[in-house]
Amino acid sequence: MSNASDSPLTPAEPSKPRQPTTSLNLLLPNFDRSSKYFNLPKTDNALTKELERLTAVGIKLYNERRFVELAQSGLISPNLIKVNQDGNVRNSDFKGHMVDHKAIVAENPEFQSRVVDIAVDADECKGLGTTFALLEVTGYPSTLCRQTISVVKWKRNGEGQWQIANVANMRGAQGFA
Repeated sequence: MSNASDSPLTPAEPSKPRQPTTSLNLLLPNFDRSSKYFNLPKTDNALTKELERLTAVGIKLYNERRFVELAQSGLISPNLIKVNQDGNVRNSDFKGHMVDHKAIVAENPEFQSRVVDIAVDADECKGLGTTFALLEVTGYPSTLCRQTISVVKWKRNGEGQWQIANVANMRGAQGFA
C-alpha cells in the first residue's frame, strides 16, 4: 500500500524544493537528466537561500496585510517596478502597487498565497537575480484555489540591498477550495 505522502498530489514543504534550485525546475522538472543542461553555472547557495528568504518574507507580509512594514522593509524598489498580472503589463511606483493590492485584498478578504516551491537564478557579480515561486492562491476570487507562478526579478541597490524591480504573475489551473 502506498503512503499518502508519496502521492504526487501532496504539496511540497514551503520553500523546500524537491530538485536542485534553478528556474528550469518549475517548467521542466527533469532537465537535470538532459545532457543539454549539464554545464549550467550554479548559483551560490548563500545567495539562493537569501533570495528564497526575501521572496517568502514579501509574500508573508502581503498575506498578513502588513503593508506599512512592507513599505519600510525596502524589499520593493521605491522608484519603479513593472508588474505583469496575467498579461496586463504596467509600470507602477511602490505606492501605486500597494493601492492596487489593498483593493484586491479588500474585495477578497480570504486571499492568501502559500509557497509550494521556489527556484532561483542569480548573478552575484551583476547584482541581479530572479525567483520563480510556485504559489497556491486561495480566496481570490472567493472560493477558488489555483496555482500561480510568480516571477520576481531582483536587483541589488547602491547600498547592497536586494530589491524587487519586476513582478510577473501567471495564473494556472484552478478548482474549488
